[in-house]
Amino acid sequence: MSEPRPYVSPKREAQAAATRSAILDAFVEQLSDPGRNTLSPTEAAARAGVSVRTVHLYFPNLQSQVTALSEWFDRHLNPPGSRPRRPRRPAALLPEIHANALASR
Repeated sequence: MSEPRPYVSPKREAQAAATRSAILDAFVEQLSDPGRNTLSPTEAAARAGVSVRTVHLYFPNLQSQVTALSEWFDRHLNPPGSRPRRPRRPAALLPEIHANALASR
């Protein structure tokens, strides 16, 4: 008996990437709100046009949100082929930067 072949759907993968991107854009919009220092999955869901459950499926906790945002900013601030302007592992630094920013208020 042969093993079942894995299911691959380029259309479904593109849709998942678009959903993830919409959620990340919603998180970025939240960070651009004046005086904002937290992320709201509920608000991100409303802005992205998805359910809160979908947000938690893609980003189950704060660490995954911060890591994805760090990668998002890195892609937008350092496009492929450009010279990096930040450390190579910015995601590891974000929690410390955030804690220091809150402590300095």
